[in-house]
Amino acid sequence: MSAKRTPGRRPGAKPQLPAEVQREFGQRLREARIAADLTLAELADRTGMQPSNISEIENGLRNVTVETMSRLTVAVGLEIKISLAPARTRKR
Repeated sequence: MSAKRTPGRRPGAKPQLPAEVQREFGQRLREARIAADLTLAELADRTGMQPSNISEIENGLRNVTVETMSRLTVAVGLEIKISLAPARTRKR
């Protein structure tokens, strides 16, 4: 019996956020980091991440897990708000 596999994903791969969500999160993260008067290096020290990875996240070039989003937002004083409601409601 083989495990079910989602087409286009390698086994064990983490699901990716849509590109527009990654870009929006990155923009808000950068704004909050600057407002908190933190450099990339200082934010990296607070989160245990590499400055280059944070830069890629801020530019929407790197996929972000919920765990990473949490670490970053706590470090800059943001909140993560996630809606579990469907994006669109169905018309009957």
